Amino acid sequence: MQPSADGVHVSVCPTKAAKWIDLISVAIDTQILERAQAQKLAGRLMWATQHLFFRIGRAMIKPIFAQKLSKRGDVKPILMDALRWWRNILAKEISETVQWQPLGDCEVRDKLCHIFVDAASTPARLAGVLFINGDIHYFDGPPSAKLMATLQERNDNQIMSLVEIL
Repeated sequence: MQPSADGVHVSVCPTKAAKWIDLISVAIDTQILERAQAQKLAGRLMWATQHLFFRIGRAMIKPIFAQKLSKRGDVKPILMDALRWWRNILAKEISETVQWQPLGDCEVRDKLCHIFVDAASTPARLAGVLFINGDIHYFDGPPSAKLMATLQERNDNQIMSLVEIL
């Protein structure tokens, strides 16, 4: 992410894209994508579906999420299409500039800040970037045990509680 006065420029890190392309290529070549691999790949690609490609990636991630229910890991035609699409799109190094929402001519514009947050579930970890008055602030670390005790424990490793509630 590269912030500017008009918005934020978003792209997939080339190192991450290369790793994802390698994993996808193996799945295409072997026609096998195990449950655990599918779940990890879908989770990693989920960020790109939200911030890049005008959200078209959401349709192409559904077959990858569905693969986590596969007992044998066989790659079916719809999953093969999705994997090929992702491999192609990641190789193109596509990026997008997301414009800040216009506020019009009001005093609030001068007091506006933007914050981006993310979390990991196991082990629990939080990170965020705050843009305010031209300054950039970053935080990263585990949430306190006291804070974690206030959240409902989940068995599905979803991080929604950490990111959305906090």
